[in-house]
Amino acid sequence: MAIQSEEHRINYRAWDIVIRLTVVREGECISGHADLHRDGDHRCRLVLAATISDPAEMIVQLEAKARGYIDDWQSRPSASGTPAPVDVP
Repeated sequence: MAIQSEEHRINYRAWDIVIRLTVVREGECISGHADLHRDGDHRCRLVLAATISDPAEMIVQLEAKARGYIDDWQSRPSASGTPAPVDVP
């Protein structure tokens, strides 16, 4: 059983998204997660719990999940009660 790993980096709204996939058996089993970093600090890890045999599809789903998390985070009020500043890509 050969295990292969691949990494994809994306920048979105001043966040760095690092998507890592591990292919355990090609065409059968892929695991993946996205680490979200802001200002150099690790903020969150999102994991996709699904059976997906296509690495490209897993990347698409993890990227969408990460962008959704960031969009939600950006819309939350800050400690001062005002919305967090929106960073333009």
